[in-house]
Amino acid sequence: MALRLEQVDGASFAPEASSLLKEAWANQPSMEYSPEYVAWQLSFPGPIPPVAVAAFDGAEPVGFVAATVRRLRLDSNETDGFVASFWCMRPGRGGPLGPLLLLENLVKKLRSFDTPVLVFGLHDGRGERLFPPIYARAGFLATGLGSLPTYAFLVRSDQTASDWIVTESDSTAVLSELVSQCASKDPTLLYLSPDSAQLDHYSGDPRARRLLVATDTKTGSRAAAWAIRASFRNAGGVVSSAPTLDSVILERSRADALPALLRAAAEPGSTATAHSVVVNAPSLAGFNAEALQSFGVRQVSSGFQGHLYLPPSRTDWQSAKGTASEII
Repeated sequence: MALRLEQVDGASFAPEASSLLKEAWANQPSMEYSPEYVAWQLSFPGPIPPVAVAAFDGAEPVGFVAATVRRLRLDSNETDGFVASFWCMRPGRGGPLGPLLLLENLVKKLRSFDTPVLVFGLHDGRGERLFPPIYARAGFLATGLGSLPTYAFLVRSDQTASDWIVTESDSTAVLSELVSQCASKDPTLLYLSPDSAQLDHYSGDPRARRLLVATDTKTGSRAAAWAIRASFRNAGGVVSSAPTLDSVILERSRADALPALLRAAAEPGSTATAHSVVVNAPSLAGFNAEALQSFGVRQVSSGFQGHLYLPPSRTDWQSAKGTASEII
């Protein structure tokens, strides 16, 4: 029977999407796609709606792909855009063309919004081969955002004190100010710039999430990042969680702030811990690799490749060379 492709409400379809994602990623490490997490991602507020497409074999769902909404900033430009992800097909179903047709259907729908689409693909993954021709056929222009390795930092109680102090915040104004400052300093780095409604939505993340703000006590410089208790599923299906520092809003010349932020991400309400904890950092694009290593931040995997697909009306965004966005 031929696959039937149907646009669905992503948040309502989250239980089915979660099941499909877990089956598709069985026997290999992945993030934990719980129904709550998928529903939260696909109910992000914005002037454009999240878009989701499901593939059915008869009445049975066998595939899924979606794009959630984020507000993007590059230099002084802001726009609402998509982050496309959650692409999966139940193993053994859909045939060789099923995943391709599913992705093509989503991309055609996204093109009608005339807005940028941010995409992350695993190094050497199938998406890295399929994304460019599919988005090109839909009329998008491709801009590469480079490699996004995953890093890790070992927090220990005996580490040297920092000039940076870290506090928690829920201030939209502080976040917007820091995004504006960093975007002007790093005009080729794409940032997320959530409005008040999106910031409120972040507080509903089913993973524990905190907004950290760091201040240099000597210069008054500031930085921000999200601390998340991210969940992962290993190749054996066992789920575990780990502290993660994401979406670092910091001038890339100031990598010295990272140890304080990473320590704060390790334990709520504290910049130090009594025992060793490993903190993941999946999105540190733009920082000098040698500087990261000098502060104890080590690359642990090749991570992802970032892509920005633009409608012809948004050629001013082609100057993007990297992103500080969370990886979805």
